[in-house]
Amino acid sequence: EVFHRYMVGVYEILHYVNDNFPHVRVETCSGGGGRFDPGMLYFGPQIWASDNTDVLSRLAIQHGTSLVYPIMSIGAHVTAVPNHQTQRVTSLKARFLVSLFGTFGLELDVRRLEKHEALELREYIAMFKELAPTVHTGKFYRLWCPVKSSDQQAYAWMVVSSDPTSEVQAVVMVLLSRMEIGRYLPELHLRGLGEDTLYLLQEIFPNTSMRDPHTGQMKAGPPLWQMGKPSVLASGSSLMKVGIPIRLSHDGDACAFVLRRVPEAGAEAAPHTFEF
Repeated sequence: EVFHRYMVGVYEILHYVNDNFPHVRVETCSGGGGRFDPGMLYFGPQIWASDNTDVLSRLAIQHGTSLVYPIMSIGAHVTAVPNHQTQRVTSLKARFLVSLFGTFGLELDVRRLEKHEALELREYIAMFKELAPTVHTGKFYRLWCPVKSSDQQAYAWMVVSSDPTSEVQAVVMVLLSRMEIGRYLPELHLRGLGEDTLYLLQEIFPNTSMRDPHTGQMKAGPPLWQMGKPSVLASGSSLMKVGIPIRLSHDGDACAFVLRRVPEAGAEAAPHTFEF
């Protein structure tokens, strides 16, 4: 009786907030477990997924949450490192990609960022604004999950646009949660594409670090494109059946792709298959 009356009271408060401040977006939450409640989504379009914002932890948290709830409702932010709970240090790129497949937000003091980090973050925010309509309203696919031994300790997420006329037709992200020496990632087979449709597959924010063959240490270098070049034309059939080569080299390493619609004129002049 007590808990029932408590929830009725919470609903009354949220009704009041929504009725009197309709332009205020409410993000619901709770202390401890029980954060996600379908009833609360009636009052707020997003729910804070977890106070654990570490990238590698969030992969499992957001993967599991997405089995029931749309990713546009999963509260996810780019936070500071070392992470306040795990003390783990991950790249700004990895933190952006994981939060991209959620509500996306910033939870850090931007005044403490290095100049190059601020410039990098500016690019990520601009990219989010372009990709958000597709990510938040498209069909979500969990391509890889380390629960399956065949997925080699990597997560791979993909969203396909529900609008066939949209320029951005799909967004793909791959993140290596644990590097295993001597094991390589398989080709990533995409899903939900039109088999006879031609796509421009673009890699965004390529890795610029490489392993020194003499010392084994990571060092800065030129962009390392997963396909050897920034973009390729490929049919949906080849992307789903042949796949994309993925080469990641350390824990938290990540890559991402955007599939864009090819105008009919370009599709007629371009080959319908591509060998990676």
